[in-house]
Amino acid sequence: MTTYYLYGTRKFDIEELATELADALEIEPEARESSFKGDYYKFDSECIRGSLKPNKYADFEDEEDDEGYHRPDRKDLSLIFQVAVDVQTEKFESAVRGIKGMELLRKNIGQ
Repeated sequence: MTTYYLYGTRKFDIEELATELADALEIEPEARESSFKGDYYKFDSECIRGSLKPNKYADFEDEEDDEGYHRPDRKDLSLIFQVAVDVQTEKFESAVRGIKGMELLRKNIGQ
């Protein structure tokens, strides 16, 4: 069974947060570039798959344009961490809770 999480944070330094997540989850992230999304990090292991990306899309300059955000209802968040976890969700949740400033926005349990 897979559990899907969405976290947000007001932290601005994506590299710093990627390092904190890597240490907590014991997964080496892969830096990626996208002209649309902006720079982001991909996390991929046997049982965790996710990405850390800016909430605001790279090519949108209008702060008021809701289409320029992953979460337009939370423009106060700088970074978004979307992740799917297949096993040991309690361990995962505990690890992420240990990172200051991470806010759980949504949790869905799938099949």
